[in-house]
Amino acid sequence: MRTAMLADLNCRYSTYRQMAALLLGVCLGLISLPTPAADAEFRILTTEEPPANYTVGNEITGITTDVVNDLRARLGEKTPIEIQPWSRVQQTAQLRPNVLIFTLGRTPERVAMGLTFIGPITTRKHMVYKRTDSYLKVDNFEDITLHNLIVGGMRGDWRTKLMKDHGARVDEAVTHAASLKLLMRGRIDLIAISDMELKVDAALAGVSPDKLTPAFVISEAPAFIAFSKGTPAATINRWQRAFAEFQASDVPAKLAKKWGRVLGEPMGYAPDKGFYLTATEAGITR
Repeated sequence: MRTAMLADLNCRYSTYRQMAALLLGVCLGLISLPTPAADAEFRILTTEEPPANYTVGNEITGITTDVVNDLRARLGEKTPIEIQPWSRVQQTAQLRPNVLIFTLGRTPERVAMGLTFIGPITTRKHMVYKRTDSYLKVDNFEDITLHNLIVGGMRGDWRTKLMKDHGARVDEAVTHAASLKLLMRGRIDLIAISDMELKVDAALAGVSPDKLTPAFVISEAPAFIAFSKGTPAATINRWQRAFAEFQASDVPAKLAKKWGRVLGEPMGYAPDKGFYLTATEAGITR
């Protein structure tokens, strides 16, 4: 009798223990589930790429920065803007939901990352520049590879990847200003940069823009702000509505005048282009 009771108790204890283990496993599984996008910390990331986004002293400024700040004010958004190397910004946007990044072109690779774009914010002419005193004749990508020339480009930039895809030798730097310094020292032969970026980056590098001349135009393309994959649709919709309000206001015209003065170039704004330089010479904006 006693033996039977003990066996029954042991059986019940074993069953309870299995049930407890199962419940513990379920709880631990719930704890280890990925955090929903809605609960992920919202972050705003950018990089040093004037005049769209860059630092002056301890302040983050730039054309796109002004746009983002206007949208933040409309939304009552207090999340600070963080500035990091562009390769890290892209990596964070690839791995985390609820991240806003700027300024970037819309490429097939970035679309495949699941980014959602808002804009355009700017439209720029992307070009290959050489030194004004250079005797190099470079009209296309084939000339670059034929003469085994070295092109300076920003790490993680789509233009840098484009150069590599065409077989060019690329010297990657954290900023365009760093590449400009190398160009003037004769360490590299060319640089891939846009018309809108050139003057500010030249000033940061201590280089006169007159020391540089366009070799050829890569393309004219718009640039955007973008949300990472997994960002809640409600968040994106709020920012899109704020951007529509921005476009319908007088702020774009005011910012075009402001940054035209900063760059010393006439600047315009159109909803389908964003901010762009209006002065052209022989089809190439300098």
